[in-house]
Amino acid sequence: MLLPRALHAQPGRSIVIVRDEQGRPMRGAYAPSFAEQSWLGTKRRPAWTVELHFTVSADYPYSAHEIGRHQSWPLGPDTVRIGGRRHLRFQVIDCWCERKYLLVRRGAEMMRIDLDGAVMDARNRPAEEGSPVRVVFKPLETMLRR
Repeated sequence: MLLPRALHAQPGRSIVIVRDEQGRPMRGAYAPSFAEQSWLGTKRRPAWTVELHFTVSADYPYSAHEIGRHQSWPLGPDTVRIGGRRHLRFQVIDCWCERKYLLVRRGAEMMRIDLDGAVMDARNRPAEEGSPVRVVFKPLETMLRR
């Protein structure tokens, strides 16, 4: 098991996923894990989930056999009000990680958000310090249904 460097995310290291440019909240129930999406969603409003994916960095001090291993954790959100609307906010934890990204899944749609790239860049941060970064859900791939 990997231990995070800090219990709480650094200021400004939180993300809100919205469904459109107007900042409307995502539709459908939030599923704590990908396996629960089919139980919580419907055909018209599929459930969605957010997972943090990363590779354990060489700086990891606890177990040498974990270094270089790909890991994923489902993220549990808290609730925040932005512009009078209730959104789910996801904290991006600080860990001994490389190549961090979020995987957002809604039904058969999927979106990858690279956390080392421009999403967490200063240009995309809100003007108010500590406010979450707003990311519009734009699925790039459709997962194959089994």
